[in-house]
Amino acid sequence: METLTNYLRRVRKYWLAVIIIAAAVTGLLAFVAKHSLQTYTASAIIQYNAVEKPKTAVTIGQDGKETVKDTGETELQTPDGEEIKPEEIRSSDLISKAMKAYNIEGNADDIRNSIKITPVYDKDKKAQYDAKLTAGADASISTDTYRIDYTVKASSGKNQPRWVLDAVLQQYMRSYAANHSDTSHVINGVSDIEEKNYDYIEMMDEINDSLDKAIEDVNKKVEQTKDKNFRSSETGYSYSDLAKELDFLRNVRSPKVTAYILSNKVTKDRNMVLTRYSKENKDLKINSTVTQAEIDKTKGIIDAYVSKMNESGNTNIKSDSQIDKDGEYWDKNINGTDQTTEYDQLMKTYVKDNVNIKDNDIQIAYNEYIMDTFKNAPKRSSMKEQKEAYSRIKDLVSEVNKVESACQKTTDEYNGVNGAQQIKMLSAVSVTQKFPMKKFAVIIFGASVLSGFILLFVLGRLKDIWEGRIIEESNSSRS
Repeated sequence: METLTNYLRRVRKYWLAVIIIAAAVTGLLAFVAKHSLQTYTASAIIQYNAVEKPKTAVTIGQDGKETVKDTGETELQTPDGEEIKPEEIRSSDLISKAMKAYNIEGNADDIRNSIKITPVYDKDKKAQYDAKLTAGADASISTDTYRIDYTVKASSGKNQPRWVLDAVLQQYMRSYAANHSDTSHVINGVSDIEEKNYDYIEMMDEINDSLDKAIEDVNKKVEQTKDKNFRSSETGYSYSDLAKELDFLRNVRSPKVTAYILSNKVTKDRNMVLTRYSKENKDLKINSTVTQAEIDKTKGIIDAYVSKMNESGNTNIKSDSQIDKDGEYWDKNINGTDQTTEYDQLMKTYVKDNVNIKDNDIQIAYNEYIMDTFKNAPKRSSMKEQKEAYSRIKDLVSEVNKVESACQKTTDEYNGVNGAQQIKMLSAVSVTQKFPMKKFAVIIFGASVLSGFILLFVLGRLKDIWEGRIIEESNSSRS
């Protein structure tokens, strides 16, 4: 029979074998766990600098008209009044941009599918929300705080999820500022102008239009930028500096190139230039005719309104005063739903259409000047003159591209700063593992050793049983 002395003797004899087998089992299971079961998760908590506004709902009455009503609840919105959508973090376009910006290898869809977004609610608000639901009442809950998790297999490495999630969040902050804080990029319209089938004077028109648009965009940024002292650490420019650079190109460098082309009547094909500018003038005149008809119609409504006001003796014109299709006056604050054109909107349309016609007249006059200049020009300029014009345009385009590239980089950096102000990182990106490998190995090793010693005891008992049965059979055979 197995005694404690026999068991201890067996333990002393086989303990090393038990330890070796336990270590082997531990190593094997740890290897399987690490390469098949182990994952690393990078996590961060972000909080939006959201604006709380009344929540509205649109209802459609029996008459088919829409009515906007206040629901009595509030919702969190972005600075431009849109609903907060943290799922934008998982957009394929944003992740692709992050991968390109930070030289991340891999598949954008794999990264997208591995990102999980979980709302984090205030405990008191969550308790109130749950209580309302339990009582059967209507309830809603919103939050400006979210937990972002990115999980990968252990084969990707422990540091990979940290810098991938950090890159995605940095890109998201820039994108958020660009999309919701009116800090979009300045559009470069001349980067490929040399590849298009333009004559030299047409190239200059395109360059000047692009510069006008860029100057307008940058001046808006100068006015709207909250941090007036912001200066890009990469380009060294502020938005005011960039506005001056663009203004110099538009009003100094560009006129010199244009003057060379016009004074020497440099052209690739005179007839093509005359045809294009003549066609543009025809289109502009048609547009002006259509716009004039709209102006006359608008003026007729305005005159009818003024006439009704004079007849009634009420000359208190307000921005919310109305006139219907028959020229009848009413006030939307008194009569309810807005069913007609607002007076101030009519005036804005009237002014806008008149300005459009004036702009057309100016462009028509410019086009006629170009046609007068080139009508007596050679059918095609000499190669020497063409090369000189092309060289000057190429140099100008290079300068424009350089400044507009600085605009892009400056805006990217500002969006990063502005995005960080709009979205706070409540916690830095941290990485956790599914299985704590050290604890896992210790537990497996201990369990294996214990199992080994138990096995020794079981085997001892089986040996005793086997030997006892043999002795019984031997005694029986002697009997």
